[in-house]
Amino acid sequence: MVVISEIQKCVLVEEACIQATLALAAFRKFQHIVNDYETRQDRAAWMYLTSFLSHTAMVSKLLKPGVSTSISTCRAQQLNEVLKVPDNALLLDRSIRNNVEHFDERIDRWIDAGSDKILEAVFEQRTCLDFLNRHSDEQRHSWFIRRVYL
Repeated sequence: MVVISEIQKCVLVEEACIQATLALAAFRKFQHIVNDYETRQDRAAWMYLTSFLSHTAMVSKLLKPGVSTSISTCRAQQLNEVLKVPDNALLLDRSIRNNVEHFDERIDRWIDAGSDKILEAVFEQRTCLDFLNRHSDEQRHSWFIRRVYL
C-alpha cells in the first residue's frame, strides 16, 4: 500500500488551495466582463473562463485522477478525506473543461463537415440558441460552436 506522508499531504492540500484561489480570481474577472453589457462579447471573457476551467481541472484531477494508479488512487482518497469533497461535487465533472481541452478535435470535425458557420457569443438564456434547433440535424451539426456561454 502507498503511504503518503503528512508533508506530502500538506503539499497536496496547499496545491488544491492555490489552484482554487486562482480559479476564483479568474472567475471573478470573467463575471465582471460578462455582467457588463458593453464588454460581454469581449474575447477577454473567454480568456478568464478558460483560465477558470484549467485551474478547476487541476483541483479535479488531484481529487479524481483520470488514470488510476496505486499512487493516484491513494493520493485522491487522502486528499478527498482532508477536503471532504462529496462524490457528486460539480468540481469532479470535467465535461466542460474537456470540451475546451479537445478544441482541436472539434475544429477538425468542423473542417471535415466543410462548413463555414461559426458561433462565438455570450447569450442571456438558452432560448437564444433555438435557431440551431430549427435546422435539420445535418445543418445544426455543421455549426462550429467555438465558444458559447449562457
